[in-house]
Amino acid sequence: MHADAGSAPPGTRYAAWLAAALIAVVLATLFVWYAEPIKDGDLWFQMAYGRWLLEHGTLVTDHSVFSWTPTDSTQIYCAWASQILLYALYQAGSLPALFAVRYGAFLLFVALVGLHARRSGAHLHPLTWLACLAGLLMSQSAAIIKPELFSFVLMTLAVALWWKIKGSPEKGHLFCYLFPALVLVWVNTHGGVVFGAVFLGLLAVGEAMNGLFSPDEALPEATRRHFFMALALCVPALFATPYGWRYPYELFMGLVVRADASVAEFRTVGAYQTIFHPLARWHHLIEYLAFAALTLAVLGSHRWRRARPDWTLVLTNLGMALIYCQFLRTTYFWAVVFTFSAVSLIRPGPAWLTDQRSRSYPYVLAALVLLGVAVSSRAVLETRCRPLTGFGISHYNPVEEAAFIREHLAGLRLGNDYDSGGYLLWALYPDTKVFIDARYFPYKPWYRQYTQFLYGRDQAFRDAFIRKYDPDIWCLIYDFPRMDYFLKSDRFRIVHYGPSACIFARSDVALPAGLSRVSPRVFSVDMFQAVKVIVFCTAAGELDTGYALAKTLRRSPVCPRKNAAMAGALTGLSSALVKAGRTGQARECMERTLEMDPQSTPALNGLALIASAEGRYDDALSYLQRVRDLDPGSADVYYNMACMLARTGRTGEALDMLRAALARGFARRDLLKSDPDLETLRGLEGFRSLMPD
Repeated sequence: MHADAGSAPPGTRYAAWLAAALIAVVLATLFVWYAEPIKDGDLWFQMAYGRWLLEHGTLVTDHSVFSWTPTDSTQIYCAWASQILLYALYQAGSLPALFAVRYGAFLLFVALVGLHARRSGAHLHPLTWLACLAGLLMSQSAAIIKPELFSFVLMTLAVALWWKIKGSPEKGHLFCYLFPALVLVWVNTHGGVVFGAVFLGLLAVGEAMNGLFSPDEALPEATRRHFFMALALCVPALFATPYGWRYPYELFMGLVVRADASVAEFRTVGAYQTIFHPLARWHHLIEYLAFAALTLAVLGSHRWRRARPDWTLVLTNLGMALIYCQFLRTTYFWAVVFTFSAVSLIRPGPAWLTDQRSRSYPYVLAALVLLGVAVSSRAVLETRCRPLTGFGISHYNPVEEAAFIREHLAGLRLGNDYDSGGYLLWALYPDTKVFIDARYFPYKPWYRQYTQFLYGRDQAFRDAFIRKYDPDIWCLIYDFPRMDYFLKSDRFRIVHYGPSACIFARSDVALPAGLSRVSPRVFSVDMFQAVKVIVFCTAAGELDTGYALAKTLRRSPVCPRKNAAMAGALTGLSSALVKAGRTGQARECMERTLEMDPQSTPALNGLALIASAEGRYDDALSYLQRVRDLDPGSADVYYNMACMLARTGRTGEALDMLRAALARGFARRDLLKSDPDLETLRGLEGFRSLMPD
């Protein structure tokens, strides 16, 4: 803001105050939304690579050293610069240093947007900061601390550099040669360089089209020559890695030529789903897509009605928007391009948006601020629905379980799931190697067999897959898709379970005596993790632990999703407790279920069943009436109410309920079954007419 803003016209001061308010909202959202722990296991294998590279004095990693299963060591993964940097940061400042880097990356984005807006004359317009807020929230996939974060930084620098060149007609050529330098760093930092290369390629095509069709939007002739020379130098920069020409060739072949085959396997990982997948619903990425497209359409159509389009802006937004839609993990590329593009189009914009003399001007600006506050408020509130907020290591990483293996099970061959492998690799190497981990690429020759084990229906194949590798122990996170295989198999037994994972051992493996079966830290997990542990305990018959953990659950006042998850886990545990004859504990869990979800018909039916078994028929009838109110089309609830009415001697009402059950599809043949409740009704007038022929 200018120092003389106090003497500016009233409209300018009004816009400046609103812009300042929205800047505060952007910064507050940034700090709250991205205050999340280490939740992705990729960080750990990346730092393990960095550690290994430094220890061995090389920039080329041997993928096979971390796994005992077959690995493809020919696959190139060139991220040595970010791997060493992440490891060095962790060694120097532990987790706080890594969290500081994440905040620094997003603050850099906000700062460069602000500088670009100032050059464009749009820094006092609230739409600038609303677009910046949208860009931040569209970049959620970049916030995971791993080499991807550096791709976000480098993409931000590349886009900011382009707009700096566009806005510097006399000195723009001086900045063009930073592009090859960026590419040189990027290609040694993260594979996202391939999308950076797409961006630069779209710039080249767009600038060529500007020269032909939109000369007013083209760079000055001298700058254009330097720009194309700089882009030409980016090509050899792409080859300047420890792997030479093979690395860009593999990137191109894997992501372009053979993309269909690669993506089919990638889709088994959440980060490779599209923004239209149900998994993405909570990220609101489709809403941000609509907002960004509408913003560019409104601003661009107004500008291009009076002049020809800037083809670099059109092509880069179209190309990056397609990438945004393709994978959850690549949304940030368009987020950066969109934000800078929108800021560039604000001045000059439509009169109702930018002209202080327009009657709608103050109201439109106020509406933009209110929209920003609403989006920010939703984002901040939704942090309450996350498994964890704050700064630490989330339960996705088996920290305690790795320590247990290191202390008690060293020397045994370890099996593990894909998600837990990253931390296990970091924590247990070199004494214990992993079965599989989130690197993916070393396991490409047999990864499809692994997914078939997880999601296939062939029991014989699952048995053959496990026996083929036959680890001594397995460390599996609680939402492992094939947990039931290990729980039902006679070949495995539970050795230990902690806050993040459970450990199984083959039944023929000798184990040290006195191992603790349950970690005390199980009872200090967050509510989402508690749900996973309760579901595991229910399936494993560990009802004491499940019940004790259920008593720690508390209803969330702001997160229906969390309440629904807790209600589902409690319902399953309640049923298991009933079968075990622990009706008092089951009743307590069902009542707690109703605290989480007052409309839980399984809990109400369960409470009715318990009340009936205890002879409290009126209480049972009261629960069933609530079920009927919630699900009036259910035939079973009318039959159950007839049974309760029969037990209390209200036979006329019981017959009415039986007729209602039959009218709703209750099978007449079930009236022939042996049921003490029906015996009360059989001799009554009217009952015989209900019997089947």
